[in-house]
Amino acid sequence: MALLGGCLLTGAAAQADRVVLGPSAETLSPNSGKVQFLLGAKPEQANRLWVDYSSPGGIELELERLDLHSESKKRYSFNIEYPILPDLGAAPAVAVGVRDLTGTGIEHGGFYLVATHSIPLSERIYKVMRSFKATVGAGTGSIGGPFAGMEAKFGTDLSLHAELYRRRPNVGVSLRLARNVQANASSLDGSFYYGLSYTLAR
Repeated sequence: MALLGGCLLTGAAAQADRVVLGPSAETLSPNSGKVQFLLGAKPEQANRLWVDYSSPGGIELELERLDLHSESKKRYSFNIEYPILPDLGAAPAVAVGVRDLTGTGIEHGGFYLVATHSIPLSERIYKVMRSFKATVGAGTGSIGGPFAGMEAKFGTDLSLHAELYRRRPNVGVSLRLARNVQANASSLDGSFYYGLSYTLAR
């Protein structure tokens, strides 16, 4: 509960640079921030916390904390993503980045290139699904080569996320609780996690 209270922020909704755990080419809006945490449903599962900030130029900086119960020392990662192109409709958004730049987390300086594109929907599908985005990319090091993901948004409140990242499938569901608050549930490597995310934007 202390973690929940400490993460409360106010502000407008923003994008995110992650499908579930894997990168997306959509970074946060400039001058915006986001805090997200996921708690393992079982005591032996790792808890995760992300704190993101997007500079006025759109470069996204992220501090990630991984709390492994098998280790007394917490793992921290510093991640950077730089947007090259926005999603212009005909062409996808493209970004480059690095995970765990300092080598103090679990991804150990993995560089990546990623593209995300909004797929046009027919009028019939739009009545059920408001948007569908596909992501493909590739990374070095522990990222382990190619990865892919998708996001489907149903109405304004419910989103479904799925990916194959680091050769493992992950699935997530997000439910908007308020303008800047989302509840999240995820299956990471077959284990269940739950948490909240808060955005802060000017």
